[in-house]
Amino acid sequence: MSIFHRPVAFCICLLLAGCVQHIPIHPQRAAEFVPWVDEPPVHPLEAGDNLALRYMLNPELNNNSLPIGPDGRISLPLLGPVMAAGQTVEEFDARIRLRYASILRDPQVDVLVNSYGSARVYVGGEVKTQSV
Repeated sequence: MSIFHRPVAFCICLLLAGCVQHIPIHPQRAAEFVPWVDEPPVHPLEAGDNLALRYMLNPELNNNSLPIGPDGRISLPLLGPVMAAGQTVEEFDARIRLRYASILRDPQVDVLVNSYGSARVYVGGEVKTQSV
């Protein structure tokens, strides 16, 4: 019987080996990721952000806490309300330097971001539990 069992076992092994499915592995690139860039991310100023202004030649005008209001404006010394929302820090810095040029002899102003306002997230569709 052992002579009969070996060829049958060999045939069963061949049949089972033929049933194995070979799936080629192809790595796929994730479509959701943003490509890498060397430039720093651009974040426009918006309502709720808190700025600090440093005047190099006029330190009496320094202010460590200037919040951007809900209308997107910020109240600056000697200038009053100025629109800040929608601009980058660099754009806002250049804009107020131009505005201060008519008042100060050599306006050297640095704009610093103390904190960014809260981000708003909207969820559409059905959700399991409502919450904030």
